[in-house]
Amino acid sequence: MRRLQNKMLLVMIMGILISSLVSGMIFTYATRNTINYDSQQILNLKAIHASSELSKKILMCENNNELMAGFITKTITTISNVTDYHYSAADIDNWNGLAWSMVEDTQDISAIGFHFNPSFIHRKNAGFLISYNNTTGRMENLSSDYEDSLKPRTEDGFLSPYAQAVLAKKTIWTVPYYNKINGIYSITNAKPIYINHQLVGVVFCELDFDRIANNTNSISLYEHGKAILTDRYGQQLNYGGAMVNVPNSFMKKVAKQGNYEALVKLNDTQTYLHARRVTDNMYMIVTVPQTDVLAARNRTIFTVLFSIISLSAVLCLIAVTMVNKLFRMACKDSLTDASNKISYQEYLKELEKRIAYTHRSYGVAVFDINHLKAVNDEQGHMAGDQLIRDGYEVIHLCFPEDEVFRIGGDEFVVVFDDPDLKKTRNSVERFKRIMDKRARDFASSSQVVVSCGYSEWQRDEHYRDVFKRADHDMYKEKAKFYAYNPQVDRRR
Repeated sequence: MRRLQNKMLLVMIMGILISSLVSGMIFTYATRNTINYDSQQILNLKAIHASSELSKKILMCENNNELMAGFITKTITTISNVTDYHYSAADIDNWNGLAWSMVEDTQDISAIGFHFNPSFIHRKNAGFLISYNNTTGRMENLSSDYEDSLKPRTEDGFLSPYAQAVLAKKTIWTVPYYNKINGIYSITNAKPIYINHQLVGVVFCELDFDRIANNTNSISLYEHGKAILTDRYGQQLNYGGAMVNVPNSFMKKVAKQGNYEALVKLNDTQTYLHARRVTDNMYMIVTVPQTDVLAARNRTIFTVLFSIISLSAVLCLIAVTMVNKLFRMACKDSLTDASNKISYQEYLKELEKRIAYTHRSYGVAVFDINHLKAVNDEQGHMAGDQLIRDGYEVIHLCFPEDEVFRIGGDEFVVVFDDPDLKKTRNSVERFKRIMDKRARDFASSSQVVVSCGYSEWQRDEHYRDVFKRADHDMYKEKAKFYAYNPQVDRRR
């Protein structure tokens, strides 16, 4: 029975382990593919989110210029109006008022204004400028000295936003530059205004690039992932951490497609890049080292595998507990907790196999509880059951190291497969003496008196012969008990 139990446990545990192994392989494969896909989606969403926040400001600035240009174009009906000082001065005040409302509605604007074409107007008051004043710390209308500096000029190799828009003949965004007027690192949207194909002037809206860069620097992803702003050539524009130069081949594809993603070698590290166009001269790129993605994937896979292993261990424990419980129910007597007749028969099969190889002798003790029928007749079967339980306890206490089998109503057997049978014989004789004394002093039906018979195996002898001698010996002891106590004899 024990061998069958072990086989069943082995089969169940192997089934659980194989299922766990297959499940682990499937989950690992699925998790790896899912994370590889999800990581790309996460990077893409991060790039979209990061660029969309900046794009809102860019779009707001562009809308301001469109609105201002439309308002100016509607106001100026002819070129002659531009050259009329009094007419243009009144219009400039109206345009300035509109610009102030834009400043209040748009975040991060560092300057906004309009500059006439100097070919038409040769004076200092050639437009207006609302700009951040470092001295006062707020937006103000600046003096004409500042306005002079907006005229087309090349200084330190940088072409002013006015000049860039005029040369391009379209709306442009500058790369970040240092604006000496307000002392701010800025990017500017400049839009030229034409009437009858003649340049009237340029409207411009300037954003504080330092704030944009700080917001970009605050973006993080995985362990070392970050967002950067680059120009069209891949040169990093914002400062924060290690500087990155994006490969030109990648930037060409970004410029062509607008949005692009790829795994490229960046600063000697394989890196995922997700790029999105912000302006013609600026791109938002989310960068994450491949090692970060792999580490996150491996952590997830480890968590999944650990969960599967833990679940397998729990299932194995449950299987062991259930099998042991089932076999205990199948092999144990429910009344006394002694091994039952099924266990007894399985034990005898194993014993016969062992004896066939070892030829080692063994002893058999047969036990029977006396006066059980009298107790059943006088006190009922519940009292009889209790007497059987008490009888088992007596046998078990006297032979604690040996397995006790209940093979009948009140009949028990112990097989002593012990090399030292002399010790066994002494134990059995001591038990008989104790029971004989109880039989002589028997005074109450609640007392437990167990008759015992014993025999030992002889070479080439079958077990049933050994059992028969022990059983015969037990009945002799039983006869003694009833001879001492005829009042409880219900054998007839």
